[in-house]
Amino acid sequence: MVKRTLLPALCFALLVPAVALSVEVRYAAPKPQCTYLPGGFAALADPNTGQVYQGEDILGDPQFSSPVIFDTGASGVLMSEMVRTAFGIPLTGETFEDIGIGGTETFDVSRPTRLLLAPNSVGPTGADIIGNYSPYGEYKFQVKQTDSLLTGPFDIIGTPVLRNHVMHVQPNITPYGSFYPPIDYMQTTLLTSLPTLPSQGVFRFPLVYEDFIDDPNPPVSVGQNPMLPNVRIVDSRKPSDQQSSARSWLFDTGASVTIIGEDYALDVGIDLVNEDPVAEVQVAGVGGDTRLMFGYEVDELILPMANGDEFIVENAVVFVPESGVLPADLPGIIGMNLIAPAFSQVDPFIGPLDTTPTVFSDWYVDSLSNQFVLIDPNSTYVPLPSTLAIMLIGLPMLRRRR
Repeated sequence: MVKRTLLPALCFALLVPAVALSVEVRYAAPKPQCTYLPGGFAALADPNTGQVYQGEDILGDPQFSSPVIFDTGASGVLMSEMVRTAFGIPLTGETFEDIGIGGTETFDVSRPTRLLLAPNSVGPTGADIIGNYSPYGEYKFQVKQTDSLLTGPFDIIGTPVLRNHVMHVQPNITPYGSFYPPIDYMQTTLLTSLPTLPSQGVFRFPLVYEDFIDDPNPPVSVGQNPMLPNVRIVDSRKPSDQQSSARSWLFDTGASVTIIGEDYALDVGIDLVNEDPVAEVQVAGVGGDTRLMFGYEVDELILPMANGDEFIVENAVVFVPESGVLPADLPGIIGMNLIAPAFSQVDPFIGPLDTTPTVFSDWYVDSLSNQFVLIDPNSTYVPLPSTLAIMLIGLPMLRRRR
């Protein structure tokens, strides 16, 4: 059961000048993996003529749209081989190497192409109506040379687009699901600003954007990726005076699980040789190859909030690659299983067996203000003023410490 920040009737509340005290907000860990990712529909057009590229569906009818994933872990915008060939997208003749969870992959490069997007709330029928689309700029896509036989084609909208918007996700709404690729798309809308939010139950986390592309003049459109700074794992495997230091983790809306590197796992105290994992999963992404990962439960995964309070996921499962390190030597990746509908058991023929909704109704990746905002409508958490500490009696769910 989720432990929320509940504010029962107070015996008394006293405002006193003091050094600001931090609040720990605790949640029980969700299930370890999900197939629910932020998404929408995309169309592509010639920027010179405005003509929308189109092909034919399996019935021979005109088609111009395709589902896309909104992925903060992607430094570029990625086009599947299927979309390129079906719509006849012209290429420049250049190539581009990118590194992902599946290793290094060589991509073709599209000519500058206009991107049109529609939220997935329009559904598959609305995706065939061009009036539901809005322009989101022109980009040089990295184009897959061959789609994966395991996952099928997938198309990704990364930070070159997302960096200029606020991504609003309603994780418990999946108006469009797909079996190929096997992804359900959470209702997602790109906004021009962060809307007015509730006065309570709102958790704000700072984001620091970093550049992971070594090439100073890449042939494709690229952008910076968001990192959550000072994330910690606290676990009983190691004494309190030997706990791992805080590190910056990639906040990856294209990741279905939460991942740490092998060195980080050893530093936390996980015995990768003798300790039995609690779960395992095959993960695919840029690079083409799938990676087998083993999941281990840790006592506390601690995400610091912007005001100094701490958001703590208890008994979280973190996955460790079978071999090798994470791309760009990342220590960890925050996956969507923490904030989206998640499951622990899957049938290879019918999919997840025990998916449960998330307690969070909305979340925002606000690239304009460099913050991630998470909303629990059943929480009465309110941040303390920065210059006052409130001494509260009868709050078992809030632990305060200097």
